[in-house]
This record gives sequence, C-alpha cells and structure tokens, in this order.
Amino acid sequence: MNDSLSETRSRRPGPLLFVVVLAHVALLGWLAWLLMHRRADHWAAVERGEALMAQGRPDLAFAEVANIRDEAPGAAEAMTLAGRSLLAQGQVAIARQALERALKLKPEQPDAAKMLAAVYFSSGNGPRGLELLKSAAKLDPADFRPWYAMGKVYQDLGEFGEAADAYGQALSRKPTEPEATEARIGRIRAMLDSSQNEEATADLDQAIQNAPRDPRVLALKARQARALGRPDEAMALATRALEIQPDEFDALLVRGQILLLRGERELALAALEQASQKNKNHLGTLQLLLQVRSQLGQNEAAAATRERLQKTRERLDSMNTLTKLMNQDPNDPLPRYQMGQLAVEGGLETLAYQCFQAALDIDPNFKLAREALEKLPPQASGPTGGTRP
Repeated sequence: MNDSLSETRSRRPGPLLFVVVLAHVALLGWLAWLLMHRRADHWAAVERGEALMAQGRPDLAFAEVANIRDEAPGAAEAMTLAGRSLLAQGQVAIARQALERALKLKPEQPDAAKMLAAVYFSSGNGPRGLELLKSAAKLDPADFRPWYAMGKVYQDLGEFGEAADAYGQALSRKPTEPEATEARIGRIRAMLDSSQNEEATADLDQAIQNAPRDPRVLALKARQARALGRPDEAMALATRALEIQPDEFDALLVRGQILLLRGERELALAALEQASQKNKNHLGTLQLLLQVRSQLGQNEAAAATRERLQKTRERLDSMNTLTKLMNQDPNDPLPRYQMGQLAVEGGLETLAYQCFQAALDIDPNFKLAREALEKLPPQASGPTGGTRP
C-alpha cells in the first residue's frame, strides 16, 4: 500500500507545472481581454476622407467617418472632417453637432473652432461665435483670419473700438491680398465710426499709398477730412471717389453734408437721395434727407421721409432685440424667422436668406421659414444681397 501511495504521489504535477499552467491561463485571459477591448485608431479613415474632400466628394468623405463612435486616436480629427464635409453639403445643423463633438474630444483644433464659429454666426449666435474665434486665435496665433472675422463681427455689432483693434491684430499678422486691403479699410471705417479721426491717419495714408484709386479709400479719407473741419479737401476727395464709382455711399453722404452746409440745398438733396437709395437703412442719411426737404418746403416728401425714418428706427430696434433673444436661446428658430422678416422689409435679402436658413437648420419642419425662403430671389443666397446696416 505504501508503494502504491508513493507511486500516486509521484504522478501528481509538481509546483512548477502549476505555475506554468496558471501563467498560460493568465496570458490567454489577458489576450482575450485585449482582443475584446482593442480599438483601432481612425487615421486611415481620416486620410481617405481628406483625399475624397480634395476630389470634391464631401458625400463620400462623410461616409468614411460617419460611423465613428469611440474615442480612439483620430476620432476628433474624423469629427472635424465630418463637420467640414457636412458644411460643404449644406447640412449645417448636423455639421454643428459633429464639430461640437470634435472639440469636446480634442479642444486644440483651431480649424474646427473656426468652422463652428462660422456656423454660430450664420445662426445669429454672435457671442458663442466670438468665443470660438478667440479660442482659434490662441491655438493658431500666426493666423490672421480669426482676427479678421472678429473685426467684421464687432463692426456688425456696433462695437467699433473692438473692431478696430481686431482688424489691427489681423494686419499685424501680414495677411495676403485682398484680405489686407479689406482689413485696413475695415479698421479705418471702425475708427471713423468711433470718432477716432486723428488716429485713423496712419492707416488712411497707408491705404492711399497702396490703392490710390480705390473709391472706398478716397471716400473714407473724405469722411476724415470733413470730420476734422477740412470741407474743401473732403469735397475734392468725395468728387474723385464718385468719378470712379458714382454710387459710392460714403462719398455721396460727404458730398450731401458739405453741400448742405454751403446752402446748396438742391444739389445736397440729389446727393442724399442717391445715398439713401444705396443704403436704405442708414439713419443719418434719412435724418439729413428729412432736414433738407423740410428746408426746401417739400412738405409731402418730408412727411414721407419722416415716416420712413421712424419705421427704419423701429425696425433696427426690433432687430437688436431679436439679436439678444437669439443669443439667449440659440435653439429657438422663431427669432431667426422674425429677423428674416425684418430683413426682407429693409431690403436686406442676404441677411433674410441667412436668417430663414438658420431657422430651418434648427427646425427643418418650420413651414413659415421654408415658405419665406422660397419667396426670396435666387441672388439672395450670394454675398451681394445686402448685409445688416
């Protein structure tokens, strides 16, 4: 019996064999877990999508990244690509969601921030758009474009000092033409609008040197000369601008102002009427037009101008109120539709298009916005249909 017991014990596995078996089991378990939880990166999909975007196929580019749900390497860039491809296809609402996710996954993406800022601006959410532009400017400090865009936004908001500073930041980053010219003109206009007339001299001199026959530059120089009490110089500059561009608004307004000061009311009336046709919502022009018509005894025309002035003032006040409402609730389509209606009333067709489209991006079933959009002329979707005054 002792011999049998010894033989049985001799056949039992030793401690070393147990260790080896346990190690193999642990290794197999770890490999199984790794296979179950392994997540490949998405760089190959991003590369394929970028190539398709370069070929002008945003639809196929989106298909490459549309099903990415995890947070593996490349997911953030894939969502940025998805947002860009959706924007190219006009699907703004879904693009916004993709870009928001891209920045949540990886905030250090200046291109995603710039695109998302443009989306928010188009929907009327200026404050959120400005936040994103500022973020993009910090992430890509050499790029002039966020500062240039900020200048335009601040100018539209009537914050002229901030606009001038933003345009100055853009110019300090050496933009290429024509952006450099546009940034300098924007800076000059913002400075004149904020009564920084003397301070605008250096930029005006540079603009004149770069573009001596640009009617916008000549007209802005005329504005400065008039503001600084040099009416003869202002009239000469305005005349030169109008010889090049007969409907240059600033030049017409300066001409009307100086002729009115000289007592040449009939000539002033002609210039101001032309200016008011060029910019139908400029309160200063309408006020001068009312003044000169009253002085000429044109009572009926003066009454019509007074009514037009009042309606324009009320419309602009309502637009400012709606802007605040849009900022408070970016997901409400109604204020955007109402803003579009006011824009139509004021002849601002491009702004109307943007507002109606923004309302539909929020709610594709918003029937009133779709009907209003269909009534706009085709050119309203382009850049020349008018912007907010």
